[in-house]
Amino acid sequence: MVHFYTALLTPPCGTLLNRRLHPDDIHWDNSISPSVAGIGGNVYAATVYSNQFVVGGQFQVAEDSIAYYIASWDGSSWSPLGSGMNSWVLALTVYDGKLIAGGRFTIAGNKVSAYLATWTKTSDTDGDGVPDYEDNCPTVYNPGQEDTDGDLIGDVCDNCPSIANLDQADSDQDGVGDAYTFEGATNPGTNITVPLGPDVTVTFGQVDGYGTTELEVVTSGPDAPGSFQQIPSDLPVFYNITTGADYSLEDSVMVCLHYSDEGMTLEEEEALRLLHWDGVEWEDVTLLPVDTDGNVICGKTDEFSPFMVGYTVSCNIRGDIDRSGMLPIDIADLVYLVDYMFNSGPPPLCFDEGDVDGSGVMPIDIADLVYLVDFMFNQGPAPPSCGAVASASKSVSHRGVSHRVRL
Repeated sequence: MVHFYTALLTPPCGTLLNRRLHPDDIHWDNSISPSVAGIGGNVYAATVYSNQFVVGGQFQVAEDSIAYYIASWDGSSWSPLGSGMNSWVLALTVYDGKLIAGGRFTIAGNKVSAYLATWTKTSDTDGDGVPDYEDNCPTVYNPGQEDTDGDLIGDVCDNCPSIANLDQADSDQDGVGDAYTFEGATNPGTNITVPLGPDVTVTFGQVDGYGTTELEVVTSGPDAPGSFQQIPSDLPVFYNITTGADYSLEDSVMVCLHYSDEGMTLEEEEALRLLHWDGVEWEDVTLLPVDTDGNVICGKTDEFSPFMVGYTVSCNIRGDIDRSGMLPIDIADLVYLVDYMFNSGPPPLCFDEGDVDGSGVMPIDIADLVYLVDFMFNQGPAPPSCGAVASASKSVSHRGVSHRVRL
């Protein structure tokens, strides 16, 4: 419990006013309760509840409002908590999501409440069903509270959702946190290796002029090929590499990425591929075999642009969207597709299985849903087999442009 005691507005004999000034006095700020408009009496307890600063004590006025013995501060103004109490509040704490008050009162909120009372009104700014005081992203709707890096900041608000960075530092104010941005000096010479953070190295065959090579790790980029599963699966990661160095195009550049094998089988690891976006399509630039002992995958390229890592998912039954591996296609598959399309549910792991109408066109869309409903309830045609329409290359819609994707 924190105790506060107010000074008299007119100190006797000028004792307070005559005290010697201290250099640290500049750090005191009276804006929360100036002499005219603020708490009108003694403050005996304080705590934080639902992102509000709550005080209790021996007062009946807070700023311009009647506030009987308890009030909250939102950063700019004071407000009462309902009708308050009928006597002093001496202690405040938060327990199990509730504000607990203790004191000399016997009435709280016009209810008999002898000496102890609880207050449970909370704010839910984003309307996601999670109160602000528990919400890891209180201003953006995120009922699932996903927090991949465990830094207590929800993925939808985190400028580095896969690297813990509680301070959210972003020096260049580009929306990508500093923890996601790395750079390294690139000196002239042969076989110049530049480390970019803990997980990426770039090796130039020949550098003719000094420059800086930079890495920015982001969670959005060109759509992945249909049946390609990016890793980590719960948060797609793209590696944007650029350089200001003058390097030889005749000597290729090797990019190596360290990956996490958590949740992967050895077969999936061995099937990992490093893809490079050349501005039109994804290219497989992998140098095989993948180092499954060191968890490192490398590739060669002669230019920079986004890279990603993943593996091709084997598809068996078109329409088996929940990948149960069983026939018949059933209501669980329909629920999975609806959840993905309208409720931000997980995407189908295999594009072909979610491409119910066999169009071969991304993204999976309402036409696939209509096809599935027609098949299940209106005796419509069955989804074509996985191999009937898909081929070694398929058309993919990316930002309104049709591209060809090598699989």
